[in-house]
Amino acid sequence: MDGAPRGTSEYTSIVQQKGSGIRGTLRAVEEIHGERTVAAIMARLPPEARRSLQPMILASAWYPIESIAAVHVGIRDVVGKGSWSAAHDLAMTAARHDFTGIHAAFMRALTLDAVWSRIADAWGHYHTQGRVHLADRAPTSARVIIDQVEGFNEGLWNAVAGRSQVLLELVGARGAIAEAHRPSPTSAQIDMEWLS
Repeated sequence: MDGAPRGTSEYTSIVQQKGSGIRGTLRAVEEIHGERTVAAIMARLPPEARRSLQPMILASAWYPIESIAAVHVGIRDVVGKGSWSAAHDLAMTAARHDFTGIHAAFMRALTLDAVWSRIADAWGHYHTQGRVHLADRAPTSARVIIDQVEGFNEGLWNAVAGRSQVLLELVGARGAIAEAHRPSPTSAQIDMEWLS
C-alpha cells in the first residue's frame, strides 16, 4: 500500500483512493443536479461506506475503494437512471474544477509526450494500488491499460476516462474523447482519440 494511511472504515480494502476525486465528483453532482441529489446518493450507500465518507470528504485523505465504488453505484442509480455513463460527464466537470488557476496553467505547459511519461506517477499519487501501461500510441490516439487494482466498478472506470479526457483537452488535444473499455474489478482499457 505504499505506506498510505488506513481510514477508519470497517472495510479491509487493499486499494484506497485520495478523496479529491470523489469530493470533486459529488461537487459536480451538486452543481448540476442539486443538494437533494447528493443526499439521495449518500442515502443509498451501505452503512460502512457512508461512515467512511462522513462527516466530510478530505481531498488529501485516503478512502477505501469500496466506498468510492458505492458512490458510483448511487450515481448510476440516481443520476444515470441505471446507466454508468453519468460518471464520465460528472468526472469531466469535476476535473475542470480541479484544474483551475495555477493548475490549469501548469497543465497547459505540458505536452502530450510529457503526459505519457508521467501518467504512471500520477496514478500512484491518487491510488495505493495499480499499474498503468501505455499500450499503444499513435499521433492522434492512445490506449492505456490500468490493471492490478481491486474493487473498481464501471462507474469508477468511466470517471477515470472522463478525467483523462479533460487532461487531454488541457494539454491542447482538440476534440479529445476518452472512453473506458473492458472494465472489470481489476482492470480497464482507456482508449483516447483527438484531432491532429
